Amino acid sequence: MENKNKKGSIFIYVLILVNVALIIWYVVFNNTYILNNNINIWKNAEEVFLKLSDKANINIESVRQYNRNGWWFTDFISCPDNITMSWNTNSWTNINSEMNYDLWTVYCSFDYNYKNWRLYFSDETKDFSSVYYNWELLKIDNLAFWPWAVINNGTISIYSSTSYTSSDTPAKSFDWNNSTQYRSTKSNYPQITYDLWSPKKLAKLIIYKSANTWTSYRDNWIVNFLSSSNAVLKSVSLNGIGWDSNIVIDLSYANYASADDIKYIQIISNHTNRYLTVSEIQITELIDYGTPKWSSIWYFNDWDNTEFSFAITWVGWVDNVDDNMDSDNYRSTSTWSIWYPWNFFDDDIIPRLTIFWNIWPNMSDYYNVFWNNYITNEIINNNVYNNDNPLSITKIWDVTEWYLIFDLFSKTDLGLNYNMKIIEFDKLSYKDRFTLLPINVIETFNMSDTYWYLQKNWEVLSFSRYKTWNEFKFDFKNKDYAIFFTNNLGTNMAVRITWEEKPSSWLITDIGKMIYINPIDDSKPNVIETVANHIIIGWEKNFIWENFKVVWAK
Repeated sequence: MENKNKKGSIFIYVLILVNVALIIWYVVFNNTYILNNNINIWKNAEEVFLKLSDKANINIESVRQYNRNGWWFTDFISCPDNITMSWNTNSWTNINSEMNYDLWTVYCSFDYNYKNWRLYFSDETKDFSSVYYNWELLKIDNLAFWPWAVINNGTISIYSSTSYTSSDTPAKSFDWNNSTQYRSTKSNYPQITYDLWSPKKLAKLIIYKSANTWTSYRDNWIVNFLSSSNAVLKSVSLNGIGWDSNIVIDLSYANYASADDIKYIQIISNHTNRYLTVSEIQITELIDYGTPKWSSIWYFNDWDNTEFSFAITWVGWVDNVDDNMDSDNYRSTSTWSIWYPWNFFDDDIIPRLTIFWNIWPNMSDYYNVFWNNYITNEIINNNVYNNDNPLSITKIWDVTEWYLIFDLFSKTDLGLNYNMKIIEFDKLSYKDRFTLLPINVIETFNMSDTYWYLQKNWEVLSFSRYKTWNEFKFDFKNKDYAIFFTNNLGTNMAVRITWEEKPSSWLITDIGKMIYINPIDDSKPNVIETVANHIIIGWEKNFIWENFKVVWAK
């Protein structure tokens, strides 16, 4: 009887130990679970704030960048309206082109064979430089003129302490032995002027400054190209000119048939108490070949081996369009208060119409690139600069049908590979209860599209360059939206997002209003305000989010 009692006591004791162990295991497991969960939440929260900082910096720096890139109206080019596309079998003539603007690039554009052509020009030389079509970019040349003809006559005038004029010719072959020097001994802004005797179309100016006792310092020069009436046609600033400097200035901007010819070249030092010395100078002019057209240097690799050309006539005349789109007055009008045609606008407005972002390589988790809510809407509404022409631009919550325009880019030859997710949130839940309540989720995997309009076909997302009326319709008036990407490649993927209102007509080619989507207020005197926000789809698919307001000096 006593043994049975002992066995029973041992069983009960073991049972108690097992229960205690289970309790201890549960407590440890639960605490570990809570600790890991808290660590994950902390890590996610830390990531959210890091992304908030990055987004705020990008927003603010984009405003600064666009508002320091220019300060005046520039109208030095117009698009040709007499383009010819021809080669083996097909030929189109008298094609019209229109000026377009894409980020920092202004170009002429037209459609041919159901594809878009882009004609680019150089801001520096004011010349057409290349043409893009069928995934090829070809250089184009002005066949009306051809360098190089060295100018062998002219007069050099040297502005010196004592009056001095040299009759030496201003154009020579380079004398690397330094046997010739042109030196202004005037100590206050010295200058040397070359009179070409008659106006000429110039191709290139080359200046050589060799080492000697007079030129052992670094200097800053201004080179002016003047007309017969001494009007400045072009001015070039050269900084840090030292000994053995070989300076080359291309002047192909004078290629236009309507361009003013150059008669005088001035080299001016902007230093006081220094001398100006030029060892050699070479000037080449353009030979008139009498062929009044521009042409691609080769044909395109399309089905017809198309050649591109256009007549020079009327090219280069003013068209009342600010060609660099950077008047820097925060408006869709230029400084001269001329409305940009075709819904163009000063590039100062671009940060308020565009979301810029970047997704890291091998980002397998969904990464938030856009989220609108009542907080972002309020700062958009408070920006008094968001009052441009209501016929071309409006605010995010005013219209129920918007089309999303994407531009995705990655420096890889493999193309893109990403997943995309769009979540529609209940607007009032976030505003009234600060709760993210999803009401619809659209997700598509292994996408590779790079640009243009987001489509939705049977719950599948894709892109199309042209409107198809299958666009994903964003209803910002009644819903909030968040957009997420993965990046399945080993390189960064850049993202640019803009929106366009559904056109009032059913014409595919019509353009709707642009939309203020980026929460930036740059209307205050000395500061820029922005709301950065970010969402992480966290553990067990819960949302971790934050809105963060940043104020920065302009």
